[in-house]
Amino acid sequence: MKTIRLTSLILLITILNASFAGCNQIIKNTDIPSAISSSASAAYNTSALPDTSAQSLPIVKEPITFRVWTPYIFQNYVKSNSIMESNIELERRTGIKIEWIEPPAGQTAEAYNLMIASHDLPDMIEDFNGIQTNDYSYPGGYDKAIEDGVILKLNDLIDKYAPNYKQIVNSDKTAQKLTITDKGNMYGVAEISTYIKNINDPIIPQAGDPGNGLVIRKDWLDELGFELPVTIDDWHTVLKAFKEKKKAGAPLLINKTGIGLNSQFLTAFGTAYTNRTGQEFYQENGKVKFGPIEPGFKDYLALMNKWYEEGLIDKSFAVRDDNLDVFSAECMPSDKAGATNLGCGWAADYYKVAGSAKDPRFYLQAVNPPVARKGNKIHFRYTTWSVGGFTVITTACKYPKEAMKWLDYQYSKEGILMTNWGKQGVTYNIKDGKPVFTDLILKDQNPLVSALLHTRSNSMSNPGVADAEWFHALPIAAQTDAKKIWGEVDNSWVIPPLYLTRDEETSYSAVMSDIKTYINEMTVKFIMGIEPISNYDAFASQIRDMGIDQVIKAEQDALDRYNKR
Repeated sequence: MKTIRLTSLILLITILNASFAGCNQIIKNTDIPSAISSSASAAYNTSALPDTSAQSLPIVKEPITFRVWTPYIFQNYVKSNSIMESNIELERRTGIKIEWIEPPAGQTAEAYNLMIASHDLPDMIEDFNGIQTNDYSYPGGYDKAIEDGVILKLNDLIDKYAPNYKQIVNSDKTAQKLTITDKGNMYGVAEISTYIKNINDPIIPQAGDPGNGLVIRKDWLDELGFELPVTIDDWHTVLKAFKEKKKAGAPLLINKTGIGLNSQFLTAFGTAYTNRTGQEFYQENGKVKFGPIEPGFKDYLALMNKWYEEGLIDKSFAVRDDNLDVFSAECMPSDKAGATNLGCGWAADYYKVAGSAKDPRFYLQAVNPPVARKGNKIHFRYTTWSVGGFTVITTACKYPKEAMKWLDYQYSKEGILMTNWGKQGVTYNIKDGKPVFTDLILKDQNPLVSALLHTRSNSMSNPGVADAEWFHALPIAAQTDAKKIWGEVDNSWVIPPLYLTRDEETSYSAVMSDIKTYINEMTVKFIMGIEPISNYDAFASQIRDMGIDQVIKAEQDALDRYNKR
């Protein structure tokens, strides 16, 4: 079963879409020496930092090459990992050459399945279980992959050759739980999220800011004299004004399933549901629940049906592409819509910057989901974790010790600085103990994209420490504020990444696809009035008849095991 994404995939994709328009920066590919001398490696040490690499550079005396498979998703922006400045620098420092295996865009799942089925394995696989892309996974999970002889159990290798990674993971109980299976296997090294306030502080894993949530036309609110809506009634008043006074054809955009990625509006009724694989459930005081069979789901359907009849929801929502970003890009700047769910890269004045907004006052403001009445609390939101995609060492690797050292270097302080911030004196400098970007990044036409081109740890599936301060250091205050606003909502109902046994996974797979299809179809019918709300009880009963209780039990058992780790 797949785990919840560490760093929102939607966050970076939407940021790139928002920021890359017009970018013409090109990074040159240069020859990379296969090894460097010890004296040369000293040039890369940062004098202000303690040397925590626990190894001399280069890692190898004789050059070796590792083949690394990665679900690289930025091919439309940066041709390959091989031309990213941080990867070039990583090869220079370690003396280890990397041959990147990057499946074509849109073919990640097919390439992964073919690789596993043919047993034509590289030395390492990034994002082995598809946490970031959410479109592939190893049947039976990590423990089964070890049993099948596909990947190595890394407990001993990490203990002997990964002091940096081990120290960081052991500094946080949640990170410890998230980096071992229920059987106690350490199967890979994880991307770790944190906030580095000072380069001499210990590196402690911390969950990142949410990168997705509700946005609303703040310029319309100001014009009409409204504050940001807080309750369901507030939202009704505002959406009605958008329709009547701003002539918006779709005051609120929702996705084609009728339920948002973050359960927005549904959470006002004390329940939650997202149909993303492995994330369909939530917990309340340690008890696993399934939103569509909870009483609040009926109240949500009744509200959406009412708003649909009043013309407050996009009438054609059921036939739209599931990617709201695409449709919103058409509707928002042309004054057809007033609110929706988007990634933070679309917040503020992106459309105005892109030249597609008609009104120069156009401004999208991040806003938190509504509550039923003032004073109520919500306990579910889009959540990132301190631990993300795992890089595994396969059984095909002839040099597992060197591979582990190469991985671990990326968790040393100098490795963290390089992968997050680039080259000192070129892309960043140290100011008051904190790395800050230079004008090479900050004054670029697209500073966010420029930073991505020079760094590596924010590309989502790779090993290393992702410093969230990297994002805050860029001149994109509105997007940063959006993440802070969405992060105000409590997320105690969100279930952490879990591991299902083979039998539990079989139970899940046997029924969940049909259940989710049925829920999607019926939700749309309820909202559009094709199915009367009075039939909700029969709907919930049918979900139980389809076997949801056995899946809830499997999730509960997995959660109980997680809590006992």
